Amino acid sequence: MAPTTMAPPTTTTMAPTTTTTTTTPTTTTTTTTTPTTTTTTTPTTTTTPTTTTTTTTPTTTTTTTTPTTTTTTTTTTTTTTTTTTTTTTTPARFFIRGALDDSSDSDDINNSNKNNKRKNSKSKKRNSNKNDKRNANKDDDDDENTNRTLNRGKEWSYHGVTGPTYWPREFKNCDNYQQSPINLEMNLAVKKPIAPLVFRNYDATPDFMKIVNDGRLVALDLKMAEMPFIEGGGLKGEYEFFRMDFHWGRTAYLGSEHFIDSASYPFELQLLHYKKKYGTVQEARKHPDGLAVLGVFVTFGEEENAVLKGVSASLKDIPTPISAARISAVPLSAFLPQNTTTFFRYDGSLTSPPCSAAIWSVFPNSLSTTQESMLAFNSVTDEAGFPLSGNYRPVQLNSGWTYLAQPDGEI
Repeated sequence: MAPTTMAPPTTTTMAPTTTTTTTTPTTTTTTTTTPTTTTTTTPTTTTTPTTTTTTTTPTTTTTTTTPTTTTTTTTTTTTTTTTTTTTTTTPARFFIRGALDDSSDSDDINNSNKNNKRKNSKSKKRNSNKNDKRNANKDDDDDENTNRTLNRGKEWSYHGVTGPTYWPREFKNCDNYQQSPINLEMNLAVKKPIAPLVFRNYDATPDFMKIVNDGRLVALDLKMAEMPFIEGGGLKGEYEFFRMDFHWGRTAYLGSEHFIDSASYPFELQLLHYKKKYGTVQEARKHPDGLAVLGVFVTFGEEENAVLKGVSASLKDIPTPISAARISAVPLSAFLPQNTTTFFRYDGSLTSPPCSAAIWSVFPNSLSTTQESMLAFNSVTDEAGFPLSGNYRPVQLNSGWTYLAQPDGEI
């Protein structure tokens, strides 16, 4: 409404009024005496009086109503600025996630962590020590314990005061210089001739398979006489499968933990393996070469993936935390992309506490399914009753080398 009113000042009609002021210096006094003159001149004062008054008399500047006009102009400018800011902010969330999500977590921590930490630090230490002792004494071959051992212990989550920014305070490994996930860049990765990964027992159907809601993410466990394992692909030794984790977001644009060329995917599956020579998962995670993880992206397309749809359909049986349901067993190879010979390789960590060291192989080639077939993941809740969506760690800094494996031989 303000810009429409300001249009008339461009008219030359007001020039005579200005001439009268210039001729008689006494006119300044007359203007003050007659309120009628001031009212008539106000619309015109916007442009013309400012120039004339400054040239003739410095004293006239004090009397003029120019400040009122300036205020009106400033209001118009502010409106324009607000509109511009709103437009700029929107696209940023789909890419630079690390900085965006980390800042929101740190705000929560600064506001409430001081009080919470004083109250809960003693009880946390007592509880975590008890849990650590219990975990150490349990048999690793036990199905329930082996597949969930890395998520037990001290309290942590993906949001709020116990979210990713908080982790290094309780889990020292989460502050190491080689952390995961990272942004994988095609042009910056060093191309290396690496022999293909070899997948043993990946085509065999497990004796049984189950899906688990552990309150932080959804995991898939299986059991069979000869467990699947991987070797080759630059790995020194055999790594046995022990769990697969699902990570996803609240929108179709964010969800994966790793990025490729600053772009995220709706889902990321992570197939976790431990080095067989160390005997147990607990022992393996004490060593820098103890764990190996395969990262598989899921994109949305027009064709449905029957295996992923089956997993999604079973989530209705595990809506709340610490629940599990048996599902139709399928070979583990059904969760791998078609091309497994090209992959990113780097030394990083687990993407959740205790952030133990891990060797990563992330496939640029992805699985695809329809968005509708994966909607059931949004119905699974955590211990507070909130959806598990958004269970990803922000992108981390990693000072190590990233390689892009090419199937032409060993490193």
